[in-house]
Amino acid sequence: KYAYLKTLKNSRLEPALKETIIDNTKSLAFHQIGTFIMTGLDSILINAFYNLGTVSIFSNYTLISSTLLNLVTQFSTGISASFGLLLAEGKLKRLFETYRMANFINFMIVNFSAVTLLALFNPFMQLWLGDKFLFDNSIVFILVLNFTIASLTTINGSIRGAAGLFKPDKYLHIFYALLKIALSLLLNQYLGLIGIFLATTICYLIKDLIVLPIIVYRGIFKKSARVFYQEFFGYGSVILVSGLLISLTKQFIYSWSLAPFSAFLCLALMCLIIPNLLAISVYHRSQKY
Repeated sequence: KYAYLKTLKNSRLEPALKETIIDNTKSLAFHQIGTFIMTGLDSILINAFYNLGTVSIFSNYTLISSTLLNLVTQFSTGISASFGLLLAEGKLKRLFETYRMANFINFMIVNFSAVTLLALFNPFMQLWLGDKFLFDNSIVFILVLNFTIASLTTINGSIRGAAGLFKPDKYLHIFYALLKIALSLLLNQYLGLIGIFLATTICYLIKDLIVLPIIVYRGIFKKSARVFYQEFFGYGSVILVSGLLISLTKQFIYSWSLAPFSAFLCLALMCLIIPNLLAISVYHRSQKY
């Protein structure tokens, strides 16, 4: 059935192609090492500066946010094959349209997910584990902010992976890891526990909102990243307004003095309605919708 494979028995990769594969593999290794250090450092730092009890509380929050992030990234992972096909065919215009549509769909998912986390993180922890295992609302906000940035930019990571654009910023990932360590030590000294999470926020902002969009737009679309920042500002504004509305709704619901589980259910219903209704009302006339 595949007789033509016999003709390739003694064939070798072209030197240029072989060199490209080796370079991309090395670059990907730098990416993985830097990302591992940056994302896996929080528990070590919390244990070093605080105690295992605080680490266990953080682990509970991480369990939920990481699971939700993995669910969100299933969409960007699934569409990467389409990006790869369009790249192989050289259909850059169609690729750009598909990319923008994917970003919009991803925004709809993240808008609902982030607002739900913001509203239900602590109420869920309270029902599950009790009041002793809760973080302050300010820390929860930063954790949700980190989740939002990471999940809202997954499409850029997906199309970069499809294009094999790992070389331009391979050394920057080591820089991100070192920056994360330095900022965590500095901000923890002045701000406490929240400083460690703020260090992650700063690294995400540099990595995912400054460097990666420029690499994607210049390296793949051959154009300025201004379109991305315009759209991201719009998406971020809708998520911010959704978060403010759900926070006001949360205060209103909990002022009724309902049983904790009943209040949780009411708030969960509002999380389903408010962010989606707002996003639809803003974008229902746009071409992407």
